[in-house]
Amino acid sequence: MSQFAQWLDHALYDFDHLFLSFFHWLYEVGDGFFTPFFSFITFFCNGGWSMLAMGAILLVFPKTRKAGFAVLLAVAFGGLITNQTIKPLVLRYRPFQTWEEYRLWWEAVGGLEVGEFSFPSGHTTSAMAGITALVISHRKKWMPLSFIFVVLMGMSRNYLMVHYPTDIIGGVISGGVAAILAVIATHYIWIGVPKLYQKIKTKKA
Repeated sequence: MSQFAQWLDHALYDFDHLFLSFFHWLYEVGDGFFTPFFSFITFFCNGGWSMLAMGAILLVFPKTRKAGFAVLLAVAFGGLITNQTIKPLVLRYRPFQTWEEYRLWWEAVGGLEVGEFSFPSGHTTSAMAGITALVISHRKKWMPLSFIFVVLMGMSRNYLMVHYPTDIIGGVISGGVAAILAVIATHYIWIGVPKLYQKIKTKKA
């Protein structure tokens, strides 16, 4: 565990505990009613497959091809930023691995098996990256409603006690950065590739 992870655990303990306490209360007041719903939501973005599937489907159709490429690239960038860079540097353990109270809450909602490190949330990063890239690239009035999925994803990770709220915030930031980079990269690829193709075609002629 890095010094930054220790700072997160202790300096922001009250903030994290406030929200995790609310989600445990939600579990208790509903007598586990919400557990299947949040388990489904968290499964839906496991490994980023739902965002990758969405990007692949959009890639098929000419009108949404650019948006689909941006979504796929955003998820890839999100994985590089979160899973390959930040998590190995921060080395923050899961709530239930550090605090006995959270371990009991985690067991109560099913004891979901997850990877070792917690910050930032990979599920939230993937959801935020994919949805943000879609919203920016495919500008429709109803698109911002898609962010509801990001909110539900973050809530599911807190409800299941596998992430701190600060992990979710970190995932939102990482996913947003990944999406912006992906949209910019897609824009230049969409301009550059046809120009390169045209140059090659001209030289052959």
